[in-house]
Amino acid sequence: MSDMLHAREAPSFMTGSVTSNRTESMKTVAPMAAAVLLLLVGQASAQNNPGTPGIGVLRGTCLKLASPNGKERCKGEVASVVLDDGSVTFIFTGSNGKIGFRGNGQAVRPRRDGAAILPVFFVMIGNDGYPAPGSCTYSDPFSGRPATVECSVESTAGKVEGSFRSNGQPPMMQRLSQ
Repeated sequence: MSDMLHAREAPSFMTGSVTSNRTESMKTVAPMAAAVLLLLVGQASAQNNPGTPGIGVLRGTCLKLASPNGKERCKGEVASVVLDDGSVTFIFTGSNGKIGFRGNGQAVRPRRDGAAILPVFFVMIGNDGYPAPGSCTYSDPFSGRPATVECSVESTAGKVEGSFRSNGQPPMMQRLSQ
């Protein structure tokens, strides 16, 4: 996982190694997956292609993170991961662990205001996953203005929401090696 596109200090959740255990792998890979989707805003109007597998991380302010366990304090970073299968996950880091909103990157829909919508079909709350129809709406992180990421789903465990505003700086990007 080298080939940095924008050099910055690695976010706290990107440390550690991937193990052969699927749960441990998901805990390591999923936190990385959400930020690359942020690149898709510009691509969404041109084609429904989630882009090169990789990770992007935005820094800023977490405005809201809520799960069936209640409201959580959350870190000032959100990640986007694009995987080889085209799936995209936005990951928020909360006081009780990570919450990931997973959707089909090939189904991203542009909005007239320049934002894009990712249809979500699954949510990870810590180590537990649930089918969860909903969506994530996000704006262009390369515009020079603060970008937003807002996700909301109704899972079998209950409603899950996350809202984030970046500091206006571009995301730290890293390609996933194959």
